[in-house]
Amino acid sequence: MFKKLTEFGYKRTAVEALGFYLAYMVLILLVAFLIGAIMGVALSAEIANDYAGTAGVYLMIIAPIILMILVMYEKGLLKDFRYILLTVLIGILTSFLAGFFDLLALIPVAVLTTLKPAVRKTAKKTKKTKKSSKTGKARKK
Repeated sequence: MFKKLTEFGYKRTAVEALGFYLAYMVLILLVAFLIGAIMGVALSAEIANDYAGTAGVYLMIIAPIILMILVMYEKGLLKDFRYILLTVLIGILTSFLAGFFDLLALIPVAVLTTLKPAVRKTAKKTKKTKKSSKTGKARKK
């Protein structure tokens, strides 16, 4: 369920995608809590509450977008307009519905991890080798 969490190009099953969702949701929440704790220690209580909340909101907006881009890059889906549009929509929805939709924004990312990686077209290089004089053929001058 929690295997290969950092391999974004890996094709997951539904149970593994659920594990991916849960693991990254907990990680994002822990990082947001850590940011708030550091600000609470470094700043006064009044200022820390405002800045920590704002930092948490920004983290919850940016993290799903970064994860979505990483998954799309590893699966070769960055050239597909549908997935780019989905990423933009997730960014817009998390911006306007901050708080509730933030953790739900990881669901499309988890679903993307269940897709097969796209076939990447690579140019094949062909090398023509010249026979050397060591093979028995002498060069004419």
